[in-house]
Amino acid sequence: MLNSWPLAKDLQVLVEIVHSGSFSAAAATLGQTPAFVTKRIQILENTLATTLLNRSARGVALTESGQRCYEHALEILTQYQRLVDDVTQIKTRPEGMIRIGCSFGFGRSHIAPAITELMRNYPEL
Repeated sequence: MLNSWPLAKDLQVLVEIVHSGSFSAAAATLGQTPAFVTKRIQILENTLATTLLNRSARGVALTESGQRCYEHALEILTQYQRLVDDVTQIKTRPEGMIRIGCSFGFGRSHIAPAITELMRNYPEL
């Protein structure tokens, strides 16, 4: 059992290294320093107690453990993004009370059909 769980940021760094092919390119894409990227990978490797990347002058290559971690990281980050999108969407959905003042005839012919459609699309109103 792990003492701690890998952080999403560390998984994101690993994925970016794989996609870009190097620590420095990953750092540039993430808007971080190469030292930050190196540190995050060291932390991830220590957390998982395994080596994830083989480093050489030609770049980086995933180890077997690294490949598995990378595949899971892609799934986890996708789910994490879905979580963020879902929760954020709740805040942006219209909700509350609408008051409309109009004549009976106009309300019946124009407002009532619009309100029906509005309630169908936004039940929180």
